[in-house]
Amino acid sequence: MHIYITERFGLTNADKKQLQEAGAILQDAPSEQTEVAIGSREVVAAKLPNLKFLQLMSAGFDYLDTDDLKRRGVILCNARGVYSIPIAEYVVGKILAVYKEDRTYLERQKKKEWLREAANLELYTKKVLMLGTGSIASEIAKRLKAFGCFVVGINTDGRDIEFFDECAPLAKLNDWLPQADIIINTLPANQATKKLLNRDNLSLSKKDALLINIGRGTTIVEADLIALLQQGHFLAVVLDVFEKEPLDPNSPLWDHPRVIITPHMSGDSDLVSERRKIQLLRNILHYLKGESLENRVF
Repeated sequence: MHIYITERFGLTNADKKQLQEAGAILQDAPSEQTEVAIGSREVVAAKLPNLKFLQLMSAGFDYLDTDDLKRRGVILCNARGVYSIPIAEYVVGKILAVYKEDRTYLERQKKKEWLREAANLELYTKKVLMLGTGSIASEIAKRLKAFGCFVVGINTDGRDIEFFDECAPLAKLNDWLPQADIIINTLPANQATKKLLNRDNLSLSKKDALLINIGRGTTIVEADLIALLQQGHFLAVVLDVFEKEPLDPNSPLWDHPRVIITPHMSGDSDLVSERRKIQLLRNILHYLKGESLENRVF
């Protein structure tokens, strides 16, 4: 079976031998013979008429023409869970950085100022509203529970999910926004989530709420967010994703004193490459052996 791996993900000779012994023919370039493709956005540009199985190394798949893949009968699996731990650590780190006034004290350090007046907040008893209850959200919730937070998860139907104190359907979002001290978006990009957070509902949140977006930039209407920030809304806003990336150098978000910007890197870590490789190998072997696949989307 011909397999095209767009990135080698650190495959060793032993890894390649294991795949070859299971029946894989590893290709250095795509061809009409390719039946299995491993990668992310690179695969979109490759013409693979005989593709049967596509294993993404990204969690999101909004950049794919899923209707075309379904029509062709292509099996799609994503990398759900690979990036959840580093993203969860990123979120906790940014919350603590805001609550413990890291920026303020770093600026005072530069000036050699010995001043203690700053609003150091505790995470203990804070109410966290998580948009989404998937793998990433669950890892975040697990960690925030250790700090004594009350964590509410928003999903499609309000079904209960482990690590959340309470779950509610998306239709109840506006009921929970005014109660949240921290709002964290982990939702993927789709028609239901596009422009979900806008002036109308974001203005319902507490003026001193902390807003974090590590889901997709299209979920938040940036112009509405900027307007609310200019009106003094939000204790702080942490953004790792944006409507358009890279973020326009002229965006007022760059210079706003209550905004923390990172370049879509919350899922990066020293362990991600190995985690991706392990999932890649496992799922290819599952496919070659006719076994159930992990993280199957359709």
